[in-house]
Amino acid sequence: TGLSEVNCVVFSPLHSVDESYYDKMRNELVRQYLVIRPLMEVNVRTATNIQENTLKNLIHVADAPDIGHLGGAYEDVPFVLVGAGPSLDESIDFLKKIKDKAIIVASNSPFRKLINAGIEPHLVVTADPMAPTLAGFENLNYDHAVPMACPFSAYPEIVSRFSGRILTWSTFNPIVDYVKDTQGKKEGTKILEKGTVSGCVLDISKLLGCKRVYFVGQDMCVRDDGRYYSDDT
Repeated sequence: TGLSEVNCVVFSPLHSVDESYYDKMRNELVRQYLVIRPLMEVNVRTATNIQENTLKNLIHVADAPDIGHLGGAYEDVPFVLVGAGPSLDESIDFLKKIKDKAIIVASNSPFRKLINAGIEPHLVVTADPMAPTLAGFENLNYDHAVPMACPFSAYPEIVSRFSGRILTWSTFNPIVDYVKDTQGKKEGTKILEKGTVSGCVLDISKLLGCKRVYFVGQDMCVRDDGRYYSDDT
């Protein structure tokens, strides 16, 4: 994380022999560096939270099934990734129509809105280790039986609410690797946490084998009134 300019890295003297080949290599390194560096910075910055959360969550997730058990199980089922963008307000009727024809998976932010609108997603995904992410799970109108997928380091109060209905994954967490090793289990499935929980959801769609993925509420935009999120999210 101390490296600020990847182009300063000096490559093999063979660069002068085949510049185009080494330029491709450097460009690929730059691309991967730009993806991985911010993830590592987050892990360093939140290391204490990740460790604390992992230890608190073990009682709920140590024996939870790994999401990898569902690998390739839904090749013929459409996958709907629900985010909290402004267009979600216009998409509730659509989600009600297709809820028995597709896998509806919500990131944590729109979860409350879906439940309060009478839509139970087939899965909700949370990954952020910090307290603000709890907001998407507050003020629900009624109980639900929705399962959750999360890493061992997710915010503990959210994890406890879904205890007994959790699928896990494990990325960059040596505590989890140790626990699984002592249990005689395989390493946890790695889902790349790309700075947004929707990125995790998209990786899960690939893991499940879904050939069609539909985005709902993934606007990445700002409305004329300045809002970038849907009501009740």
